[in-house]
Amino acid sequence: MEEIIRSENLGRCFTIENEVIWAIRDINLKVYAHEFVAITGPSGSGKSTLLYLLGLLDLPSEGVVYIYNQKKNPAPEEERAEIRRQTFGFLFQFPALLPELTLWENIILPRKLAGINSDFAFIQHLTEYFGLSNRLNHRPAELSAGQIQRAGIIRAMALSPKIIIADEPTGSLDRQNSFLVMEQLRALCQEQKTTLIVATHDQELARLADRQLRLLDGHLQN
Repeated sequence: MEEIIRSENLGRCFTIENEVIWAIRDINLKVYAHEFVAITGPSGSGKSTLLYLLGLLDLPSEGVVYIYNQKKNPAPEEERAEIRRQTFGFLFQFPALLPELTLWENIILPRKLAGINSDFAFIQHLTEYFGLSNRLNHRPAELSAGQIQRAGIIRAMALSPKIIIADEPTGSLDRQNSFLVMEQLRALCQEQKTTLIVATHDQELARLADRQLRLLDGHLQN
């Protein structure tokens, strides 16, 4: 399988009241093309920190992240931003939909900002797949939590990313909706041949993944 992400001795620390606190340290991992990897662990174990480094959203305090065998973190923000635009889609627990825009306008906004012509047929396919084709003219305040989460997935997938980085993407949903949304996301990534990296504290959801990596106190467990 093709290796698309590799970290070597990756670490991130923060200084709090003159004390150095390591959020993660000595992280060595590989992620392969089209794989669904779940990063598990309790709250505070470093899952979000690790995702931010793998997705080039933050700089490591030590170590390196390689994307397609090329060193991409640490690197200047301008270079990392270009790789993020070309390679990644991001999903968070609370998708930041703009309240003044309709659902459709929120979905196509990242493509407009990136200067990419919208593939309306593909986006329409996504809205139908997630059952939102009849909500495109609604604003976020008129949508349920599950619909907003699905809209966040559509917005990320509309950019046709090679890799989706998802940080507790169903954390704001009830159990039934969590499984439904995660199943839909997994199936869509398989259809589009998109690599999926998800951080979750939910072991049941993690079992949907091809492979699990467990973090504890900032270290990967064997």
